[in-house]
Amino acid sequence: MTTNEVLESLCLFNEKAVEILDFSFTKSVRSEKTSFAGSMVRRDDGLFDVSSNRIGPSTEQVAAFCNNLRFFIQDNKSCSIRKLSEVYSHPSIPTDLRTEFEEVRANLNDFLNGVPNDFHLMKKGSPMSRWEMIETYVYGRVSAQTKMQDYRQLVSEKFSEDFVDFIFISLLSKLTIPIRRVLEVNNRALEFIGGIP
Repeated sequence: MTTNEVLESLCLFNEKAVEILDFSFTKSVRSEKTSFAGSMVRRDDGLFDVSSNRIGPSTEQVAAFCNNLRFFIQDNKSCSIRKLSEVYSHPSIPTDLRTEFEEVRANLNDFLNGVPNDFHLMKKGSPMSRWEMIETYVYGRVSAQTKMQDYRQLVSEKFSEDFVDFIFISLLSKLTIPIRRVLEVNNRALEFIGGIP
């Protein structure tokens, strides 16, 4: 990997990070409470009419966020978090910045591989990790739709679409923290190697 490729990857990450942190989705989850309310009313036939309401970012705001999030989670992007690990192994990057980046990455991976304590979505009888949840939502509801069947199964089994959206929006909003931290480390790396114009 050349120094120019290092600069390009860091700059692309930063460009996409600034965009995602400035999206109306990000502003919405920071300024408003994202919430869910649901109710059930028993009908004469013994079944229930279910109604629900989700407060928070719009479907379009969520889609825009998820489409840019893919730059950080898809390994075919030069600025994915995993690919940046290769960038940070370049000799032009100081060891302290490499260590700081790897710490952020390790914390993010620990978070993503964990199972949430506050709600459990199940897949094939096992609780889904946060990563499986994000992957199901991004690739089942928003883009590519390669996980559409998994997403539909979540919605049809037990939960309303509003509730599933609420869970995912809450989870997606937490990803802005490591994105912001990597942006800060990248800025220092770019400054060190002379990549900031």
